[in-house]
Amino acid sequence: MKKNWTIVSFILLLANSLLAQPEKGYFNDLKAAMADPTAVEYLNLSSSGLTECPVAIEQMTALKKLDLGDNEITELPEFLGTLNQLKYLRLDNNPIQQFPQSMTRLSNLEILSARGIRIGSLPSNLRDWSNLRELDLQGCQLTSVPEELGQISSLLWLDISFNQISDLPASLGNLRKLHTLKIASNRLKSLPVEMAQLAQLQTLQLGANRFDQIPQIVYQLKNLRQLGIEFNRIRSISKQISYLRELEVLNVGSNLLEDMPVDRLQKLTKLKLLMVSGNPFSRPYKEKLRRNFQGRLILQAVEKRVTEWRSRRE
Repeated sequence: MKKNWTIVSFILLLANSLLAQPEKGYFNDLKAAMADPTAVEYLNLSSSGLTECPVAIEQMTALKKLDLGDNEITELPEFLGTLNQLKYLRLDNNPIQQFPQSMTRLSNLEILSARGIRIGSLPSNLRDWSNLRELDLQGCQLTSVPEELGQISSLLWLDISFNQISDLPASLGNLRKLHTLKIASNRLKSLPVEMAQLAQLQTLQLGANRFDQIPQIVYQLKNLRQLGIEFNRIRSISKQISYLRELEVLNVGSNLLEDMPVDRLQKLTKLKLLMVSGNPFSRPYKEKLRRNFQGRLILQAVEKRVTEWRSRRE
């Protein structure tokens, strides 16, 4: 038995050793990468105190993944658009003012994460990002979304939350492959009717906007599994909520609801979590909710947080 345990321990040690090895072509030191720049496939320079994008990166013609996040870079160079093998680009939390127009030439780009930068707007010709699957523009001080964004038909995941967006373009309805859309913490009061065409959408986050009802198009998203529309001004929920038969998580907390269509919500047989805290329900109504959704209900209101939120909204 002791011998068997020795063999098992050796196998586990070997497996851990193999897993700990960096992936092929990985470098997190620019000087080491420059020993053979054409061999670099993944360059991680995050949190390196950079104030500009190193010019040496232009020589890394095989580069597939580039992480420049969490630095102090204010401007991106035009040569970035020549890295035509690039599939992953992370720029998070830099004081970047704008994207160079050349960036749209990154036709092999699959993931772009730029949360927390300060671009304010997007470049034209976004359609050239024909392989882009994930786009993270959370907290980028965007005030609008260009029509061209709807031409990136390959998109699966889009986060434009924590901006100052008041309206969305009708072209978003063209993103037929989209399964996750995060547009919380903006200034939205409605959604374009064309978004009803997002038949693959599974996650929709609309929290902390200015909705006074759940937009009608939401009830047409039959594959929706998670819907968050907390911290809005919703006073009622339509009976059409029962159309969302795949729904597993519903967050309508911190709105102005006094009741809900309980009989229709009970038709949502896949519902695992119903979050309703922070609404002005009467005590008897709260008991009714507890009886009908036992084990699936989050009803406890964080009173201080809700009071502060309402004072900001008024």
